[in-house]
Amino acid sequence: MLHEIKYRILTIYRDRQVAFWSLLFPIILGTLFSLAFGNFGKDIDTIDTAIVKEDTSDSAKAFENYLKEIEKSDSKVIKLKVMSDKKAKQSLKKGNISGIYYVKEKPELTVTDSDMQVSILKELLSEYDQNVSLYKDIAKEHPEKLEEIIKDNSYYNMSKEVGISGKEVHGVVQYYFALIAMACLFGGYVGYTIGIQLQANINKVAIRKNISSFGKLKMIVCDTLVGWGVQTVNVSVCLLYLKYILKIDIGSNMPKMFAVCMVGSLIGVSSGIFIGCLGNMSYEFKIGVITTYSILSSFLAGLMIAQIKGAIFTRSSASAYVAMTFRNFPAHCLCSFEAILLITRDMLAKTSIAG
Repeated sequence: MLHEIKYRILTIYRDRQVAFWSLLFPIILGTLFSLAFGNFGKDIDTIDTAIVKEDTSDSAKAFENYLKEIEKSDSKVIKLKVMSDKKAKQSLKKGNISGIYYVKEKPELTVTDSDMQVSILKELLSEYDQNVSLYKDIAKEHPEKLEEIIKDNSYYNMSKEVGISGKEVHGVVQYYFALIAMACLFGGYVGYTIGIQLQANINKVAIRKNISSFGKLKMIVCDTLVGWGVQTVNVSVCLLYLKYILKIDIGSNMPKMFAVCMVGSLIGVSSGIFIGCLGNMSYEFKIGVITTYSILSSFLAGLMIAQIKGAIFTRSSASAYVAMTFRNFPAHCLCSFEAILLITRDMLAKTSIAG
């Protein structure tokens, strides 16, 4: 049994095409993403920020509560320091803080630089202004719904979309989750290798294996488990590379993320075995099928365009199950390759939030 496992592992990694697509390609693509996106999606330090209280109006209190909710959130985007106007300006000049929020009827922000941290502070203020404007419009057009909307959308919820830490998953980080999910589906190449080497009518290696004393059922189970293990290692290497080498902030709940990678890898390997065992089609045709469904599924899951998922999937299809994934983190049994990729990606997003 141990000899068979060792032989199967060597066979998989000696196939250069399988090794490239299942292990190297996701790492290369992740590196290209990192170069293209720059610092977006990476870990950043908490931003020291001063607040200066200029009045005690309801609007000023609302803005102050908004900032405090962000400070207390898991994202740890900002750290607030209450100061006088004079002291705040001195601290800003010395570089001890990145900006000054003026808490008043119409909040303001004072900064001196134009780096990433300053951009985040500006975005937080912009997000607050947009939501205030939205609430005013709702109050005018549907005043009866205003109380319900305010209850469902706290200040913390208003700030979620501008979260920078992996605790708040959005924007650029979604591409990396889709990338990991795609790597899981690329286990189809590993599964394909296993599938064709079980068919003595189309593969010489399969002829030797089928006349051996090793039982057919035992051979299938052994090959499947080894393929699953190999692909899980491949995806885990990609996950660790993104987090610790490229410093992508994909979250801290690694045990659950590894568990999701195991599920995704099993799906990818199983689908590859299924395609590999389909009839007497040529090697090129079957590889083309695996590549097509993997890339197409990646596209539909938002690897190339993040918004494509919402544009294509409706509440009556796989997206409803995706939404449930965010809340429950269940085991998944899916009916389409597109849904498989979406669930794997969004399960990763869910675990980073939970972490």
